[in-house]
Amino acid sequence: LGNPEVVAALKKVDCPVLKLDAPSTPAAFRINRPCFAYRVDDVIEGMMQFEGDFVLQTMFLRSEDFDSSDPVQLVRWMDIVRRLKPREIMVYTIDRPTPQQGLGKFSEEEMREMVRPLIEEGFNIDGTSFRFIDTAGIRETDDRIESLGIDRAKSAMQKARIVILLLDAQFDLQ
Repeated sequence: LGNPEVVAALKKVDCPVLKLDAPSTPAAFRINRPCFAYRVDDVIEGMMQFEGDFVLQTMFLRSEDFDSSDPVQLVRWMDIVRRLKPREIMVYTIDRPTPQQGLGKFSEEEMREMVRPLIEEGFNIDGTSFRFIDTAGIRETDDRIESLGIDRAKSAMQKARIVILLLDAQFDLQ
């Protein structure tokens, strides 16, 4: 992504998929073992050129010297995702034997739990792009506790891209 011609060519693709398996250069060397000058910060800067119009692909795995679910690694990775704002995120894990011994995979459930904060923020991860929040009904009340719930509902609505209002059909709206 440091080559302008490569970036220009990738921008012509309908769905460019850009890969980042680790949130730091040392972790990337442990996972991918690049044989050239490689810096995660350079990769991120290259991805920024797409202004979010790409799919970010990340492989989650665990080994003796790296674990994608490690809170430090995971928080760093999610911070990068928030900065890049890709239109979709694909997470996957090892699916077949690898030449490197000692690599472990994650279950689909484990990966879903790892990315749950991003899903809740509205990121599209493997096709999941909606977050439904059941909030308190919005009405006038003197109850302090109920008022807190109503305030939270209003706050959630202000942050939402789409608000769906459900009404009980047995009540007359007139």
